[in-house]
Amino acid sequence: MVKLYLVEEQPVLYEKKETLFSPEDGINLIGNSRNGDVNALVDKLSALSPDVLLMGANQLDKIIIGELEQIRLKLPEIGVVLLVLSYIPPDVQLLRRAMLRNGGGLAVLLRASMQQVDELGMIILAVSQGQVVFDPELATFAWSGEAWNSFIGQLTVREMEILDLLAKGYNNSAIADSLYIDIKTVENHLSNIYSKLRANVDFNRRHQRVSAARIYLEATGKLVTNWRAERRGISAELQPKLSV
Repeated sequence: MVKLYLVEEQPVLYEKKETLFSPEDGINLIGNSRNGDVNALVDKLSALSPDVLLMGANQLDKIIIGELEQIRLKLPEIGVVLLVLSYIPPDVQLLRRAMLRNGGGLAVLLRASMQQVDELGMIILAVSQGQVVFDPELATFAWSGEAWNSFIGQLTVREMEILDLLAKGYNNSAIADSLYIDIKTVENHLSNIYSKLRANVDFNRRHQRVSAARIYLEATGKLVTNWRAERRGISAELQPKLSV
């Protein structure tokens, strides 16, 4: 059961919060509040320990992005789903740092992209398992002109294979089975990969596995998740595969 906390500006969503999610959907709404003091919000989240924070905002701006970074810095174990009504391209580019550093799962979506409540529920479940979901429209501005990370050229073919499976959510045992190698060999390769990534500014040593997956997905152009096309298969992927 995923524990969800809701912070919302829109009165319509806030007033109907009790009917949006239910334990039958695997989501338990444990608390809610209106947008306000981020420090007070951090204190409340620390006390309640939700798995995912759903933040709703009218405008994606520097204030919201700053709050997102502060929450992910202080509470890296909590996944965040940010749902916004509007944006301007320069502010979207500021999201890159917030997405790739600190914390677990993250989704940044436009309200207009959400056609059904069950889609939002599936994304919440995905984020609770460390997945990254980024609205394709926003991604156009967030990664425009970004070059591939230099570390890709340092990886061996086997390391690329392992990193690709890791980014798909495979745990070490599943990677070993898929590549027909020993699990100790997988662990050795991962250690080498992490060593090569430590020079990358976006590498988070506290969350090496998730951080490595995100950097790889960004570098290979796979970071944007086509969640609407894949949502039927999300439930099968929602297993604790990211554990070492």
